[in-house]
Amino acid sequence: MNNGPWPCRPKPLDDELLSSWIARTAVANGMRPIMFARAVWPGQSVQARDIDHVGSVAVTERMAAGTVTDPERARDTTLGTLTGWLFESHAPGEGRRGGTKWVTRSEIAGGIWHRPAQQFCPICLTDGPAYLRRSWRLALVAVCWRHGIVLADRCGRCASPVVVVRADDTRSCHQCGADLADTSCAPAPSEALPFQRKQEAILRRGWAQLGECHLYSMRYFDLLHHVLRLLAGPRCGDALRTTVARLWGGDPRPPERPADFPGLEAMGPATRARLLDLAARLMVGWPYRFVGACAEAGVWQGKLMMHFADAPYAFADPVRHLLFNGTYRPTRAEAEAAAAHLRKTGQPITTRALERLIGHTIAAAGLHKTTDPPAVTDSETAVSDASLAQSVRPDSPV
Repeated sequence: MNNGPWPCRPKPLDDELLSSWIARTAVANGMRPIMFARAVWPGQSVQARDIDHVGSVAVTERMAAGTVTDPERARDTTLGTLTGWLFESHAPGEGRRGGTKWVTRSEIAGGIWHRPAQQFCPICLTDGPAYLRRSWRLALVAVCWRHGIVLADRCGRCASPVVVVRADDTRSCHQCGADLADTSCAPAPSEALPFQRKQEAILRRGWAQLGECHLYSMRYFDLLHHVLRLLAGPRCGDALRTTVARLWGGDPRPPERPADFPGLEAMGPATRARLLDLAARLMVGWPYRFVGACAEAGVWQGKLMMHFADAPYAFADPVRHLLFNGTYRPTRAEAEAAAAHLRKTGQPITTRALERLIGHTIAAAGLHKTTDPPAVTDSETAVSDASLAQSVRPDSPV
């Protein structure tokens, strides 16, 4: 293939994925996608890589030049351009086998795809030009809200992963040649359909409203990702799913977790559809239904904030204020005020007397330890650190 424009120059369709665009361009120019890739990018093994995730600049620039397409529009067919909108960093090359948050996991060895990563709606493939959507590579998307079905991620005949750059065209299975549009799919859970439509709208506009809080879309999707992980996780997922299903409906069955690839991004679309359906019911009227369900399930701040140190305010504030069940520990200022009260009323200032006023955790809080004493005034109501340090010796009046 020459370096100039090609005879047929199809432009990317709405939300089209790079690999799908390459396959359509190859077929339009009378070539199989795999031969087209070898001719246009010799020595780069485009057909043996997850090019939608990696998003090589050389690939997108050549596609832009060959089809006379704006380079920015060509780059928008890759997943990397969702950085700052859906995830904070795009990390396809960090040795984590496709470890970008929200991007479905792929596993390619020897040019063979061993794990399904490309989802598709069989009905959408027959509704107008057949092409693969970029949103179908996101773990956020598990159902087709247009047709009300759970997405497929394997050929309906041979159960092979979908690899469009190795197939004859965008509707064919690269392994057995079957029409992907013939793949059967289950009906989608009822609440997952409007919920996913809402998520796609948030991703397009770049911000979300959750309760009384407004968030950038990336922070909102961080929160949603954590909620889905809580529902799927081993620490509190069973109790939380059971509570949500009992109170508001949904399917509480344990998710199917691949043993070799933990995480939401490695789960199949049917499993993620169930989790999205539960999340849709749980996040209504945020944060009150969420807080109530967590309290009912016995899921408290410690578990909720684990591995979520950078939680957005919309999540962290209600969790810390409404789902804290730890042991209260008084502050030094509270201990000093209690000691001042005992002194003023003529009572001995002992550890036991202080515990009667502010709780038995005064020792656990470390307030009985001596510190370097500052200057002490003669005021009856002022209690110095030195006085407090002496006063909290067990049952020894000052």
